[in-house]
Amino acid sequence: MMPPGVVIHGLDQARLALAMQSPLTLVSGPDAASYAGIAWWRALIRLIGDEHGPMPDVLDCGANPAQAVEALRAGCRTLVLAPGPAWVDVSDRARRMGATLLGARPPAFDLAQLRPRDARYHLAAWLRSANAATNMIGDGT
Repeated sequence: MMPPGVVIHGLDQARLALAMQSPLTLVSGPDAASYAGIAWWRALIRLIGDEHGPMPDVLDCGANPAQAVEALRAGCRTLVLAPGPAWVDVSDRARRMGATLLGARPPAFDLAQLRPRDARYHLAAWLRSANAATNMIGDGT
């Protein structure tokens, strides 16, 4: 099970999320592989990893199986790809490469939905509730 997701759209948002010092998964914006690019995501995750250590991340490839395959080749290990005719083939390829292909975006808090001055408070509250729910599930309660 992945830690709670936080949607980031750039380096400042990633740093804000990681400043919470709570387990989390960095999640790209919807279809970010198309509008921001796979190389951008990999560079962002690499930079954040250099600063904070490795952490789970999810790149959304929308409905584009070719981008999902390209992202796998680039080293992405968890991707979102909308179900379609090529989903099973891409999923098999991901599994062989030790990666995970999701058919839907994981639940995540989107930092773009808030003004920067409000984001820290709301993100902290969301992470507390998401981590509490994860702990209850993990405890079998």
